[in-house]
Amino acid sequence: MKRTIRRILALSLVLCLFLAASALGEAARFGPQDLNVNAAYAGASETDVRQAFGEPVSAETSTQAATGDTLTTWRYDGLTLRFTEGRLTGADWTSPAPNGPRGLKVGDSLDTVTGAFYRDAAASEDVLYTAGWVDALQAQLPPYGIVIRHADGSVTVQYLAPVEPYAADVAASPAEYVYQSHAILTFSVSSDTSTVVEINWSLGALAE
Repeated sequence: MKRTIRRILALSLVLCLFLAASALGEAARFGPQDLNVNAAYAGASETDVRQAFGEPVSAETSTQAATGDTLTTWRYDGLTLRFTEGRLTGADWTSPAPNGPRGLKVGDSLDTVTGAFYRDAAASEDVLYTAGWVDALQAQLPPYGIVIRHADGSVTVQYLAPVEPYAADVAASPAEYVYQSHAILTFSVSSDTSTVVEINWSLGALAE
């Protein structure tokens, strides 16, 4: 529970920094403050989410084995919301109705998605920005934005950012970042229409 509260406080601080960056006119890097679906942001209570979306079609509760946290999943038509200890920590949807991070929606084009976030002037086609490369994981170091192109022609756009600045252990061993809490945002783009068919975001550690 204390860890959840710290994450919410960290989100508030990052939101202030995001607003300051937005005032400069440049598209900012993805961050935890971007995690929303309509008026419900990461960290919202079940009460607030119920007011925004009404009663779910179905709901189920479980306990996370590694942490003992209570996990709750609410399902609506084309929308799934996930809570940890009563706070919103994940969402995915295929419905074109909800507004997601930075107003993006199912049905938007790939260019619309990548244009809503910062892109490094020296970026490649598939690495929009990155903090570096982690040899041990053969992966980019967050914060990053990447484009993954699949054999069937579909595309995944993924943004990853730490909720709080990395501590000394990550500086000493970058692969340790997987144990820190992150905000993750993914857009699935269809090969048939070249538009977004699913949006997914979550808040939490990548590994326990």
